[in-house]
Amino acid sequence: MKLKILFILALISFIVFVIYLNSKDTKVYYLTLGDYLVEENSNGYAEMVKEELEKRKKLELYLSEFNIEDARVTDMINQIEENRSIKIGEKERTIKNALIKADLVLLSVGSNDLFYKLDHEPAVTEELYDRVDQILEDSEKLYKLLREYSKEDIFVTGFYNPYSSDYDELIDYANERLKKILNTCDMSYIEVNKCINTIPERLEEKLTKSENQCVYQNIEREMEKKLFES
Repeated sequence: MKLKILFILALISFIVFVIYLNSKDTKVYYLTLGDYLVEENSNGYAEMVKEELEKRKKLELYLSEFNIEDARVTDMINQIEENRSIKIGEKERTIKNALIKADLVLLSVGSNDLFYKLDHEPAVTEELYDRVDQILEDSEKLYKLLREYSKEDIFVTGFYNPYSSDYDELIDYANERLKKILNTCDMSYIEVNKCINTIPERLEEKLTKSENQCVYQNIEREMEKKLFES
């Protein structure tokens, strides 16, 4: 009799578990954080991710209002430490709460820090390498802070070179170090530099539509592994 009761209880538990799996919310709360690269615009890779989630009927919420065009790494750290709040309609949201709820965080930060230095120091010097080290040291603090609140998928875009090939080695150095740091924080590195068209007449740091599409494809591959894998 005891065995029969145990069997029935086990069967009920199994059925409840199956129902839970089938009814579990699979929608994605999608949060973008950082600088001009994740700013909302129709050609941007961040928007392309949103469109893909919509197409798959997976989008729960897209939150991009915490982005700041000229954000630097320390700005992002300050936003989180101060728990910046924004008002969307009648609802107030805080950045910490958004991080806790997000299933996917797409982060772009560090380019403003680096490009400011490249603009003011056109030759590759030891000081530039020191600057990269400092940016990455600050970035590591940011990633650890993010991980205090977000336990889900965080995708981080790498550095890229919109300038001359003189900076190629510096950018490669920055990205290799970045990959190692992200690995220790269990975050996904998203390649950007290989998407960049190196043309001598380039006048701005923002990505073109085709470059954004290339970065999006790199994000999509990571999404297939992390979010859509059956």
